[in-house]
Amino acid sequence: MRLGRVSLLFVVVLLVLGGITWLIAQWPSRQTLTLPDGSQVTLLKVTQGTNHVCRYGNRWQDWLHPVLPRKLRTKFPRREMTFTSGLGETTVVWLRHDGATAPSWSSAFFLAAADENGLESALLQSANVTRTLTARPALVGPGQGPVQWTGGSAQISGWELKSFPRRAGRFALCVYQRGAAGDVVRLGEFHVRAPCAASLPSRTADAFPVTRQTNGLEISLTKLETGLTGKETGHGPAGEGAKSFSRATFIIRENNVPTDKWSLCGIRASNAAGETRAAGSYGSRWERGEHQVDFEGALWLEEAAWKLEAEFARTGGFPADELWPVGGVSVPKSGELLEARVLTNLHHTELEFLGVSGPEAKLPEDYAGIRPHANLHVRTPHPMDGLRLVLVEVRDDQGRKLALRGSTSRSSMGGRGNTPKEMLHGFAIEIPEDTRSLDLTFAATRVRSVEFLARPVMFEAKPETRNPQNR
Repeated sequence: MRLGRVSLLFVVVLLVLGGITWLIAQWPSRQTLTLPDGSQVTLLKVTQGTNHVCRYGNRWQDWLHPVLPRKLRTKFPRREMTFTSGLGETTVVWLRHDGATAPSWSSAFFLAAADENGLESALLQSANVTRTLTARPALVGPGQGPVQWTGGSAQISGWELKSFPRRAGRFALCVYQRGAAGDVVRLGEFHVRAPCAASLPSRTADAFPVTRQTNGLEISLTKLETGLTGKETGHGPAGEGAKSFSRATFIIRENNVPTDKWSLCGIRASNAAGETRAAGSYGSRWERGEHQVDFEGALWLEEAAWKLEAEFARTGGFPADELWPVGGVSVPKSGELLEARVLTNLHHTELEFLGVSGPEAKLPEDYAGIRPHANLHVRTPHPMDGLRLVLVEVRDDQGRKLALRGSTSRSSMGGRGNTPKEMLHGFAIEIPEDTRSLDLTFAATRVRSVEFLARPVMFEAKPETRNPQNR
């Protein structure tokens, strides 16, 4: 009887030791990156699914929790963080930051996923979930050298990846930090094993140039480049360091004649793996007969083809049935808003001119504008059913054509329910002091939508040229 108990105890010990050995074998090798301030960031794990769990404890109950009896699991809970995604099945990267001094709502670094070609996702500015574990005061070493941390706090953070190369077996997780000059500096990277994914569909790209025709308009995509930085596209320092921007180049012909009187007004990129980039902001310009469009978002060079859904609208040469003249509009004083309320109907769509605001005017909630300029205000339905509002021209009572300083728009519920029902537009202008009235010309122009399947190439920056006299 006693021998049987000893044998049972021996078996239990073997099972426990085997469980510990198995858990140690499953514990991933840790990668750690030291930041310039001496604090350290460690990659804990990568999870996939809708309900994400990160166990960060290193106590005996954290190691043995899976093999403990139910009562002991309740009595000795393990240390873990959870995150539930609202986007379906996603991938979350879990990091530990030791020596952190920033509060939990402020991130000391940024993240971007990168493929083997150096192409990167847009920067993640902050984690989705963060927990501060300790809060010890940081001790600053003497001297003029970099700050060395011996205290500070430890933070666990979970970052939901919006984009990463899903077909690759591994990818890099790049760590960035804002520098003293306001730019974004790359500090290093972690190497991450991509979660196992199901078989993904593929697409076949068309040969360049990819040409589409619609109602007498011929639009050709001649080049699709990716891997540009924010500096190369002029999008500013927020994404300056990451190669996360793309550029599409178009040539447009109308009735078989080259034209520059059309411009892109919306673009959306997607790949067969299910990633989508709806460019909320983009930059476009005409150069030597080509229309170049820069937008944020990279969908990886491992994809055989990107699908581009592009919308174009006329910027000049408007037909008469698209024009809307509004004449004799009074000019407000600085800080003043003069309402006008002029209605029209173009292509079965009601448009309303609301009025003019002077420089530095404080606008009501149902107006949109760009300060500190004077603004013209217009209200349109939302959506506009294939139409786009354009300010064609503004002339004053002395016949001078006034300068345009940009435009803005936002959706509004119009005081009715929770669904956007209208768009509020503001057109910024410069009004000379001796102007008494304005004659305005708007256009409600039809939008043309086209789709392309194209294979991107990595952008190659042109080498900087230097003046031999300025070495």
